[in-house]
Amino acid sequence: MSQRFWHWLIVVMVSLISCSFYGRMWVSLLAHPQWQGIDFISFYTAGRLAQTAPLSELYDLERQRAVQLPLVGPTFFEGGLLSFNHPPFLAPLLGFIINDDYRTSYLRWVLFLTALVLVTALLLAARFRHAGAKNGPAVMVGLGALIFYPGFIGLLKGQDTALMLLGAAGCFYALGRNWSLTAGLALGLTVIKPQLALALALPLMLTNRRAGLGFLLAAGGLGLVSVMMVGADGVRDYLTLIILSNSGTGYGLNQHAMFNLVGLVVRAVPQIDRTLLNVVKWGAFFAGIGGVCWYWWSRRDRLGDCEFGVAALVAVLVSPHLHLHDLSLTLLAVVALALLWHRTDGLRAVAAPLVPALASLALLGVSFLPNDLNYGATYLLLGALFVALVAEERRSLPILTGMVRQVR
Repeated sequence: MSQRFWHWLIVVMVSLISCSFYGRMWVSLLAHPQWQGIDFISFYTAGRLAQTAPLSELYDLERQRAVQLPLVGPTFFEGGLLSFNHPPFLAPLLGFIINDDYRTSYLRWVLFLTALVLVTALLLAARFRHAGAKNGPAVMVGLGALIFYPGFIGLLKGQDTALMLLGAAGCFYALGRNWSLTAGLALGLTVIKPQLALALALPLMLTNRRAGLGFLLAAGGLGLVSVMMVGADGVRDYLTLIILSNSGTGYGLNQHAMFNLVGLVVRAVPQIDRTLLNVVKWGAFFAGIGGVCWYWWSRRDRLGDCEFGVAALVAVLVSPHLHLHDLSLTLLAVVALALLWHRTDGLRAVAAPLVPALASLALLGVSFLPNDLNYGATYLLLGALFVALVAEERRSLPILTGMVRQVR
C-alpha cells in the first residue's frame, strides 16, 4: 500500500477516535445536573449585561453575581461568582449571539467558535500548502488543527480561546506570505488574552517594525473602542478584575489546576507564600518574554518557523494565568514543527503531515491519566516539542520570510 494511503488512514483514525471521545464528553457535560457551572457562564453573564445594563457596569461584581445566581446558586464558585474578566469589546458580540435561554445560548456560542476554529484550520492548512506541500498533506495538517484537543476543550467550556488562536494563526500565516502589516493586525486579536498577546507581540515588534505597527493599530483600536464602551468607571472595574485574576485567588480561578509554571509551583509547594509566588510568577513572565526577545533579536536576519513556535511555547509556560484550553496556542508550535520536518528528508519529512493529529492524540491520551501524572505528562510533551523545534534550528532555512525583512 502507498505512503499516501497510510497517511490518510492514520489521520482519519485519529480524527474518528478524537471525535468519538469529544462527542461523549459533550453528552456527559449536557447531562450533568450542574452543567451551567462551566466557563461559558461568565460569557453568558457579559452577554446578558450587554442586553440589560449599561456597559459601564459590565464589570460590576454584584451585577454579574445577579445573573449567575439563578443558574448555579450562591456557593457553586469560590466567591460566589465566575467573573467575566475579558475585554469589553466582546460584550456586544456576546449580546448579539445569546438569548435568555442558557442552553440555546451555549449552543449558538459554540457554533460561532467552531466556525472560528475551522477558519484557523484552513489558514494553517494553507500555510502548509504555501510551504510547498501538496493538497493532500495540507488537508491532513488542517484536520489535525481542527481536532486539536486543547482547542476542543475551549469549545466544550465555551471559552473565547478560539478568537485568540485565530489571531495568532492569522499572524503566522501572514508572516509566511511576507504580509508584515497584516500579520500585526491579525495578532492584535490576541489581546483577548493580554498576557499571551504581550509574549508574542514584543519580540515581533522588536524584529519587524511593520508588523509591530499593525499590532499597535489593531490593539490600540480595540482598546480605544473598549474605553469608549465602558467609560472610566468600567475601565477601573476591569483593571481591578485583571489584578484579581493575576493574583490567582477567588472567583473560580483554580490556580492549582493551571498548566503553566505557576500551576507547577502551586502543586509542588501548596503552602507557598503568596508574595513569593507573585515574585516567581512575574519574574518568570518577564524573564521569559525577555528571553524570547533576545532569541528573536539574535536571529533577526534568519527568523523562521522555529522561532515562532518557541515563542508560543514560552508564552504558555510563563503566562500568569493559563488553563488547558489556553494550550491551544501550542498548535502553532506543532504546525511549525510540521513545516520544519516537511523541508527535511527521510522519516521526518514522511511524518510531517501527521504531526498535528498525533500531537492532539497524545494530549488527549494523557488527559485520562490521574491528575499528577496528567500534568507531568503534559509538561513532558511540551518539553519534547520544544526540544524538537530547537533540534531543527540549524538544519532548516527560514520560512517566515516576512519576519526576516526588517525596517532599519
